[in-house]
Amino acid sequence: MCYEIREFNDAESCFEYQAINATLFRVALSGLDDKAEFVKNFNETVSPDFFRLGAFADGRLWAAAGFTAYTVNFDHQQLTMHGVGGVVSDFNQPNRGAVKEIFKKAFKLMKEKNILFSHLYPFEQNYYRQYGYEVSCESTVWEIPISAFKGFSGAKFVAFDDSAKMKQEIADIYKEFSEQRNMSVVRDKDFWDKFFLENRAYTSGKKIFVSYVNGVADGFMMYTMKEHEDRPSDFIVSRVYFKSFSGLRGLLSYFSTQKSYSDKVYIHLPADVDISPIIDSCSGFGKRHASVKISNDGLSRVVDVEEVLKIAEYRGSGTVTIGITNDPYCPWNTGCFTVKFGETTSVERGGEPDIEMDIRSFSAGILGRTPLDSLEMFSDVKINGNVENLKKVFYRKKCWIEEHF
Repeated sequence: MCYEIREFNDAESCFEYQAINATLFRVALSGLDDKAEFVKNFNETVSPDFFRLGAFADGRLWAAAGFTAYTVNFDHQQLTMHGVGGVVSDFNQPNRGAVKEIFKKAFKLMKEKNILFSHLYPFEQNYYRQYGYEVSCESTVWEIPISAFKGFSGAKFVAFDDSAKMKQEIADIYKEFSEQRNMSVVRDKDFWDKFFLENRAYTSGKKIFVSYVNGVADGFMMYTMKEHEDRPSDFIVSRVYFKSFSGLRGLLSYFSTQKSYSDKVYIHLPADVDISPIIDSCSGFGKRHASVKISNDGLSRVVDVEEVLKIAEYRGSGTVTIGITNDPYCPWNTGCFTVKFGETTSVERGGEPDIEMDIRSFSAGILGRTPLDSLEMFSDVKINGNVENLKKVFYRKKCWIEEHF
């Protein structure tokens, strides 16, 4: 089938889009019982950073996807990334290639806009791997008995007082925390204004604490309580940011004061943060012990290999040639790229590849999720030589993203 791929935000098309949503995800959506009434009352406000593409044929909408621009960190620089959400296709007419055509169009638009990365949260990882996406960010949820926490005299924790001073301190803590982690979103004043409005302690049930080291704000956390009928409540810590591990230790020492009120603490952290050294959780002879659950937080994709190689951060100096074997959705990425790096970086097309890889493995490698030693886990990776210089390109980095779209 031949599709017309175009942006849309008109009432008729949005009604079709919502109808597909309701059928595909088996959810009830209000306002769909009367199309004429829906169209009459239609009033969708769309951010200038958002656009939606639809695949149209035979006078109807077959599939759609939404794309939102975010400023993110990559190797201590800021660039624009497109987050993908709301991907739908007609449940009753599957396998007609409509979504594929949308992604081809979307990646072309991204290249024109100089968008170098894209990220999404999949219902199924393998489905989006066909479009070149690969697992990037990883997080952990620690389940810790509250008896395992110890005090820490090197920092003090203070409850959020809703002051302008403390709001700025929290924003500054996040800024320093996120600048060290690829894919983390750069948050502006509008984000923080909305965040503090929605998370007021007295109305939302969420508690916020800041830790201070030598009088300087160094860590921030937010938690809620989960009540149980048959045992004490649990602390659910959903956000933790810190400038140094002293700041993190200061935050976590708070729970050593709460042993009378709780049973367990659940803490959501980036996978690169190991808090084992600061908790006491031996498990022998009936003692309570800590456990860790690892999760993948979405998939990322490089949209323009050449431009990413120009700005990536390398270890030391050297020259490598990277061969991207096949990228059917971004054909400009297919080929060899010779990178010379040191005090400056240059990228030229051509050369004999030191490593051959598909766009998925390249995306995982350059973002830092998968270092060279693990890249051969990908079936399409072949290392031909120049290993020491390749290790300077593909090495472990911190990745983290919380925004959803």
